[in-house]
Order: sequence, then C-alpha cells, then structure tokens
Amino acid sequence: MPIYLIGSRARYSEEIQQLLADSGHVAGILVDNLLGNEWAKLTDFMPSLNEESQTGFFLLCPSPPGLRAKLATDLAATPLLPASALIHPSSSVAASSIIGAGSTVNRLVSVGVGVKLGQHDQINRSVSVGHDCHFECFVTVGPGAVIASSVNIEKGVFVGAGAVILPKLSIGANAVVGAGAVVTKDVPPFATVIGNPAAVTKLSQSGYQGFTV
Repeated sequence: MPIYLIGSRARYSEEIQQLLADSGHVAGILVDNLLGNEWAKLTDFMPSLNEESQTGFFLLCPSPPGLRAKLATDLAATPLLPASALIHPSSSVAASSIIGAGSTVNRLVSVGVGVKLGQHDQINRSVSVGHDCHFECFVTVGPGAVIASSVNIEKGVFVGAGAVILPKLSIGANAVVGAGAVVTKDVPPFATVIGNPAAVTKLSQSGYQGFTV
C-alpha cells in the first residue's frame, strides 16, 4: 500500500524521501496540507482519493509538534493508518527498545536499551538517546542532540539541535529546549529553556512556534 508524506512541509521532504529509499521502501506520495495560512481538511487536499484508493499509510513530515498533532487528529477520521516506525539502516536501535508507529529515526542515531518512543516522534540525524528513556507522542529531537539515560520527555516537546539533557530529568509537555542548551534540571510544561546551564526564558500557553499538542 502507498505511504503518504503529509504535512505543511511535504514539498520540502527530501530527507524523509531519502530515509524511505535507504530503508528499502517505495517513494512516498507528497501531500501538502497547508493552503496559505489555513488548515485544510483531509478531503480538501486529497481530492483524488476515492473509496477504492483511499487506503494506505501515512508519515507526518517535519513540522512543529503541535501541527503534527492536529493533522494526526484529522487523519484519524480517515482509512489511512500511521506507517510503521521508519528507522534508517545506519542507526543503532537496541532490540529491547520500542519505536511507536509513525515515528522516524534518521541516519546515525543511537538508541539505547529499554527506550520507548511514542507515536509520530521525529528523531533527527546523529542524535544519541541513552538507556531507559521514555518519549511521549509528537516529540521532535534536533540533529546532534544528546539525551542521557532515564530521561522522560512528555508530549509535544521540541529539543533543538545540539542540546544536551542530563540523566533522570523530566521535560514537561510542550516545552522547548533551545539549540545547544545543557539541561541540568527538570523543565516545566510550556517552558522555553536556553543556555548552559539551561534556564527558563519564558512560560507560555503554547509550544514550539505557537502550537500546542
């Protein structure tokens, strides 16, 4: 069955297309759901699908966690299902770890034993995840980030490129960890933290780029 690459950046999804190719899958079908500044319903931006062909799997293209969450909600009302986790063959994922449906693990990622990733998480290239970490759904981890062991990351968290999160910490839902930040203590929900050591710069009612999971 086909795999649809759906999201506000579908047209810029070369990296996911390469991930599909490197993993031995057929090319994805691009579906860009963002029309101007307004969200479109699935029936608006996939008019070519009929009852016979509207089956298959989907992956959500890179975008803010909150946007991915809204799109996944829209897709739940359709026959499309989240694709199995997509893991680049150059990455190392321990056999005891669980990667949720619809999640993507890009090239050169290391995932330790006992890790659990939720659905629709996006782990970018060269990320290191220590043992016994738990990620909820719609988490994004930027390139080169290091997540130490026994870290709990709640839904909708965005971790910037090169950030470091020390062991046994908790990152609250919809929090944003800035690029290069070194997190040495728990981060509350909806907080943005930057720096070394990371400090809260703001608390808001929304997550990365103003969207909430």
